Amino acid sequence: MLYWNVGKRIHKEILKGERAEYGEEIVSNLSLKSFLLELGADFAFVARQRRIQIDDDDFYIDLLFYHHSLHRLIAIDLKLGNFKAEYKGQMELYPRWLDKYERQPGEESPLGIILCAGKKK
Repeated sequence: MLYWNVGKRIHKEILKGERAEYGEEIVSNLSLKSFLLELGADFAFVARQRRIQIDDDDFYIDLLFYHHSLHRLIAIDLKLGNFKAEYKGQMELYPRWLDKYERQPGEESPLGIILCAGKKK
């Protein structure tokens, strides 16, 4: 339910009920302080629009956090509208890349979360 509330807030407060350009506008306007409070005390902010390179392609993780209790990185991808199957494929890239290049000894494998602002009726 928490994630639905976050998506609803993004849609109402940031997008003002309108559609906007993909994630970058959302991320630039998102209040990280209030977002972190909603996520919980164990989340620590790591990066916004974290660039990763796979082969010759650049990808950007909208928000990257570290979860202290879980001992792992959490990649969050913000999407406008309803969930699309292609989002899952893109998100699967992020934890694999983070596992290979950013994971430290003793940490668990990274996780990915997709937050969509839309709601199917």
